[in-house]
Amino acid sequence: MPSVPLYSFSLVMLLSMCCMWGCTDTSLYHREEPPLAADRVAIEGRVCTEDPEQNKFPARLIIMVDQAQGALYSDYDPGQQRLQMLNGLIQTALAKPEYSLAVFGYSGRVTRLAPEEGIFTRNPGLLLNAVSRLSLPEGCIGDELCRDYQGGLQSIKTLIEDDLASMEAGQRSVTQYTVLWLAAGPQVPLALNRDCCARGDRTCARAEGAERPSASCQAQLDIDIVQRLRGETLEAGAGGFQLHVMHLATEEQQINVQMTQLFEQLTFAGGGRYARFGAANNLDPRSVSVFDRPSDMEAAQVIVVNQSAAPRLGGLLADSDGDGLADNEEDLNGDGILDEGESDPTLVDTDGDGISDLIEARVGFSNQELDQPVVCEDLYLVEGRLTEDRDFDGLNECEERLMGTRPSLSDSDGDNIPDGVEVVRGTDHLNADSAEDFDEDGVSNGDEIKEGTDPRSIDESQRLGLAARYTVEREGRVRDLEADPLVQLEAVRILKVNEALTAGLGALQWVPTPDDEDHIGMLSFKTPTGQVFGEAVMIQRSGRYLLYGDSIEEERDSGVTEQSGEQVLIDEEPAEGEPRDQWIEIEVNTTLLPQITYVENFLLRQRERSCLSFTARNLRLVETRPLKRDLEQGREVGANEIMVYFSQKPARQSEVPGRFRVARVPIYYRAPDRREPSGVRVMVEESEFISPRIDVTSRVSDQ
Repeated sequence: MPSVPLYSFSLVMLLSMCCMWGCTDTSLYHREEPPLAADRVAIEGRVCTEDPEQNKFPARLIIMVDQAQGALYSDYDPGQQRLQMLNGLIQTALAKPEYSLAVFGYSGRVTRLAPEEGIFTRNPGLLLNAVSRLSLPEGCIGDELCRDYQGGLQSIKTLIEDDLASMEAGQRSVTQYTVLWLAAGPQVPLALNRDCCARGDRTCARAEGAERPSASCQAQLDIDIVQRLRGETLEAGAGGFQLHVMHLATEEQQINVQMTQLFEQLTFAGGGRYARFGAANNLDPRSVSVFDRPSDMEAAQVIVVNQSAAPRLGGLLADSDGDGLADNEEDLNGDGILDEGESDPTLVDTDGDGISDLIEARVGFSNQELDQPVVCEDLYLVEGRLTEDRDFDGLNECEERLMGTRPSLSDSDGDNIPDGVEVVRGTDHLNADSAEDFDEDGVSNGDEIKEGTDPRSIDESQRLGLAARYTVEREGRVRDLEADPLVQLEAVRILKVNEALTAGLGALQWVPTPDDEDHIGMLSFKTPTGQVFGEAVMIQRSGRYLLYGDSIEEERDSGVTEQSGEQVLIDEEPAEGEPRDQWIEIEVNTTLLPQITYVENFLLRQRERSCLSFTARNLRLVETRPLKRDLEQGREVGANEIMVYFSQKPARQSEVPGRFRVARVPIYYRAPDRREPSGVRVMVEESEFISPRIDVTSRVSDQ
């Protein structure tokens, strides 16, 4: 028998393996390049978590104010300027329809001033009356309990718990809580040293000095309550939490310094900002960016699902209507005529009762008779409500009730797989099971769903050809800055903010120059962290200008930076030593500039979103039957309905059910070699991702 060269033997084996596994393309399993065959495609895109302000997510503003009698009323703010500031703040909040508020005052006791009944309110009368009640100082309880801000924080914790309990899960996931605390002094009395002893530690509790008041123990207890307040709010599924402190520095210097250190620690623990005010005449809630709404949501994962392909042990089968039943499982005889027990493979709901053929098969209903389940009776009273899919998970309102899932939340069990996908693919939609392996083939349920294989059958030998391959690049937190519009200096519009700036309260200064024949005035910019205004820019005519917030290290001969014309030469190289990172770009309409010197503060808001880029390769396509809409368009085949699910989770809360954004990508495939669109890659733009709407069902009082 002649010998066979080793390389020839290897080639024969490779060809044999390709025949066994259906290899059709040498790039099929390449890690970087998508396959070239017409029956498989790559989907790629970039998507970010939602911006709470842009999407008008529900916001709760809780105002907690020190009203203990003492220097706050007599020396620091006898003119009640803080109350004027609060009235303006409330009016601003009520102008935003997504905001509702609550007001607390504290001294020796804690008083909920608005609303006295219910949880939050948008009633301006209730809120402004609550502020007026803060004009009166409150005394101590007994001889010692004079300032109990810890009780105030505990009351806020209870308020938030009640509010979250009143909501649907989907609303909880996008509702953000902001606490604005106007603090004027330390807890009175301070905690004792023994209050910080571990439970059951009698040695600590009986040690010398255990009964002595302790600022450090008080700080430890305060930090603990704020950490629990924020942590438990997020664990309950809320979309975010911030604690801001405006420190009214009414005490002697040493105490003010101690309180500054404490409040800085508390705002760090509460995810917010701290600002100290030595006088009442410059109180401004914009100093802590009270309406800034950073997202606590993080990008979790992307799943790409072909709803028109049903993975089975024998491979992918066509599921033309995408109801989870393969065509040959619905039309058992393949004759197109419905016999008993059959359903229409081109209709999700054959009998038109609002319940899909798959769900009816699961719960034992007939797919050829109208069913009206008791749990859905109220849905029949509102037109369109029965078949509404509020959370875009593939299950309508009635089906969610029949399956026991949450109609306001795409992923009821928090395992990053939409409820509808789990129902169709046969995994547990009520308990997180993505890490389990139902069919014991060595691949987890979650990976099988992502890859497009069957989590209920041992299909390991098919995975090489069928499984989709993902590449995901996590970009982390993407930071954007934008400026609030100017109100008084309406002649100036801020177009662009350099991202090297920090969020906070900046300022613009306009100085007219009536004696200058060439220029009408000059503008300068102070950064949120700057102590002085940057170098002035001379204004000659309407147009665009750059304002630097830093001082120039080497001054120019003129002493000012002059820019004129209709646009700024942004690409022009700066003078030696000139900083480039502390600037804003503005547009000026000279006809609206005032004739007097004017300074206007404005807020630089920080927007942070969590983003990722993804590519899903080797997504398999099947030829499907045309549906009614396809026939109306003159198509010979139906679409492969590719759904791209992007899940978002509250930061550091991996087990909390999150929120999905969804994009639809229809691809028409005619075997063996026709596909529309025909490109190897299909790009999904972020604008194509849609978000579930929000039902506001929590108890917000308008009375």
